[in-house]
Amino acid sequence: MKSLALSLFFALVATLSADAQSFLYEQPMSPNGGTLRNSQLWVDPSGQNDLDSDAIAWEDFTLPQTTTITKLRWWGQTAPPLGFMVSFFNQDPNTIACQPDIFAAGSHPISEETYTTFTQVSVGGSMYQFEITLVTPLVFNGLTRYFVSVVGLTPIPYATWSWAQSPVGTNGTFWWMRGAHMYFHLADERAVALDGTPVAGCTAPSIYCTTKTNSLWCNPAIGYTGSPTASGSTAFHVTGVNFINKKSGLLFYGSTPNGVAFQGGTLCVKLPITRTSVQSSGGSTGTSDCSGTYDYDFESLILAGTDPSLVTGAKVYAQYWSRDPAAVSTTSLSNAVAFEICP
Repeated sequence: MKSLALSLFFALVATLSADAQSFLYEQPMSPNGGTLRNSQLWVDPSGQNDLDSDAIAWEDFTLPQTTTITKLRWWGQTAPPLGFMVSFFNQDPNTIACQPDIFAAGSHPISEETYTTFTQVSVGGSMYQFEITLVTPLVFNGLTRYFVSVVGLTPIPYATWSWAQSPVGTNGTFWWMRGAHMYFHLADERAVALDGTPVAGCTAPSIYCTTKTNSLWCNPAIGYTGSPTASGSTAFHVTGVNFINKKSGLLFYGSTPNGVAFQGGTLCVKLPITRTSVQSSGGSTGTSDCSGTYDYDFESLILAGTDPSLVTGAKVYAQYWSRDPAAVSTTSLSNAVAFEICP
């Protein structure tokens, strides 16, 4: 009787401690788990892993500032026999929809680990709170969308594990089920929390300066996906849109912002500048229009280490230039993006 009482006491203490400890980012569980979503894979001894019941759920998160994440917490049904596979993903750079980067050739998780050691604390009913310390801490850039998937691993065919809902969030759950042969964007959120240490001095990229209409009365504009890091933990691409199609152009960058009139537009970067390689704007063929686009993989340039100015903590200002044969100056300039290279 004494042993049972002690067990109940320590279980209560563990539950209270788990509830009391706050994380930097948290989407808590809905009452009684809310709407549950399957997220599990059958670990087939033959290696085929092709059950129709297989399912994966992804939940997005955006941190207010660049942070080194060390712990992950989530809520759901009791743990499956083989533990959990936890994966982190970038946002799909080819769409503004809330979608993990899993479709393009060469896409892969930022990190993917199987955890058989974790804490599991009952939170009432059939729901449990789980917590792990990441095998390798991960740096996520502030104000940048990422995804995490938690997948239960089971040796039992058609056994399922369900991830609990959270009342917090705005973008829903990205979900796949093998038997349905398709992906879904569900309205409900998953219950998840992340903890770690904010990285001082890193700010999200921002757009600045002004652009001017080109000869086709379009406003060339700059954009970006991801956030630049010296660790390569996320892809960072700088894009240009609304340029005249099928024209040569390039991205240039420097360490100081500017804002002076130049060749019919605004020069947003102060000399000295570094020019990237010439590209041809994409877009439709035939009659000239403003469907031309550019894309530059800045993360690869940072990781290459060929430019000593692109180091952790450096502030960079970048702008696109393109040919516009019908313009008086024969050139077209976008606005600009300012960013800081984080660890």
